Amino acid sequence: MRTTFFSSGMSSPPSPAAALLLIDLENGTERELLKQQRTLCGWKSERVERWRGEVQRSERSMFWICVPSSPTAVDKAADLWASLLVDANMPLVLDRSPVYTLALSAKDSRFTPVGHISLDRVDHDHSPPDLALADPSLPSPLLTITTLFVLPAYAGSRLASFAMKACEMLAQQEPFGSVACRAITVNTVVRKLLKTQETTERVKITENENSVEEWVDEKGKNIWEMLGGQRPSQLRRWDKGAWYERLGFVPFRDLPLDWGEDAKFVYYRKELRTPEDTL
Repeated sequence: MRTTFFSSGMSSPPSPAAALLLIDLENGTERELLKQQRTLCGWKSERVERWRGEVQRSERSMFWICVPSSPTAVDKAADLWASLLVDANMPLVLDRSPVYTLALSAKDSRFTPVGHISLDRVDHDHSPPDLALADPSLPSPLLTITTLFVLPAYAGSRLASFAMKACEMLAQQEPFGSVACRAITVNTVVRKLLKTQETTERVKITENENSVEEWVDEKGKNIWEMLGGQRPSQLRRWDKGAWYERLGFVPFRDLPLDWGEDAKFVYYRKELRTPEDTL
């Protein structure tokens, strides 16, 4: 099944050629690739085996965010895995059919995975599951989007926006969601202040601020060191909360975090259009 999304025509940067492909977590190589991307992301690499069981139980659907394979795309991926000193046989090209596409040409049939995203029927980030995030028992099931990640080499490519829009559409399609689904959710940490790894200096984060950020994973390993020291001199900070709101999500709950007075955990919800809405 392939669904094609057409842009709205609003003034915006050119849309990327992109595709979502289902991740095959029964394939050991793809599981390892997902672990490596989660390591680069900074957290939850240890959950891949758990996600495998959740996929088997149809509690989540996980997708590779892909670009059409080309020498440039493959080289970027190959350089990344080499810098991480991982198995050189990581899959750089997938040739199965996508479930969702954007701006592909007729010749695009092979894809390079440059990120991933998950569409979940059940909330597994909280115990017990938070039914405000996902509730499959409702007449109109509520789904949640999690684990969004795009490789740093593709920052600013709009692939994350493509993946979010794709999940919106798939939330209303079997077998990933339900035609009765009328809303989706996301959740994230929102911070106005950030403490760097090497200093206690607090730096104001604004949507348009460009400043150097120390990016550190859960074990304290600097991500740019993992990439062979290829750290940009300037890195735009990503205000996830503002980004979700620009995508149409509305905050409906926030919880304080013990990360400083400006950190909070925020839930967002977006109402989905129905086929009748387009008539």
